[in-house]
Amino acid sequence: MKAAKMVRYFSVWLLCALLTLVGCNASNNPGGWTQDTIEQKLQSKYSFVELKLTPAGEGKYTGTAKSKEGETLAITITQNKEAKLLKYDFKGDRGWFEDGKYELD
Repeated sequence: MKAAKMVRYFSVWLLCALLTLVGCNASNNPGGWTQDTIEQKLQSKYSFVELKLTPAGEGKYTGTAKSKEGETLAITITQNKEAKLLKYDFKGDRGWFEDGKYELD
């Protein structure tokens, strides 16, 4: 009886540990980041004065940002969960253009 309980407890513990690991890896996948996470990542990298994103379909966002220099930027974001990839590009009203990506190796 004690052995059966011990096996059951170990099985539950192992299942919880595996689910935790899978959940942690999923949140690191840029292809599955939430809108809030994307905004935080871009904000920390570029220090925008303003940043607003709007969902534009599955794994896609569009929006605008304003740089510290006052340039208004149009933003396009595309995510791919399977490829563990997020691509973005900015087009400014004064000519600034930048594209980039976040990916999980």
